[in-house]
Amino acid sequence: MLTPVAGTFGPPRITALDRNAKQQEKAFRARRPAVLDTLDIAGLPFDLGGDPMEGDAAAAGFIRVVELSEKEPVTAIYLASPTMADTLRAIMLLQQHYQRTGNMGPRSFIAAVSKAMTAISGQPLAER
Repeated sequence: MLTPVAGTFGPPRITALDRNAKQQEKAFRARRPAVLDTLDIAGLPFDLGGDPMEGDAAAAGFIRVVELSEKEPVTAIYLASPTMADTLRAIMLLQQHYQRTGNMGPRSFIAAVSKAMTAISGQPLAER
């Protein structure tokens, strides 16, 4: 789909954070090798809610995401969690991180997640 807005973006950079990132990347590469060879896709080990995001103990995967977001702003963060409660917890953790550090601004994921929840539930998040 081509639109005037889509035409202003460069090729996508996709960074997948997962506690088993390397295994997930290997499995994805086996299923779709051409995708990983043509797009900027990286898997970084990180457990949102389990690994620290700040300070000396911050997880290397999350530090790398922050570094990447400083070079080019994050357009959207797609959260795929087992439950809605896990997804909402992740949103709150990312929001709190932003409030403390200014990294990875809230518009990057709140709008995208709200739209995804609307698509799933048929009603906006504020009405739930």
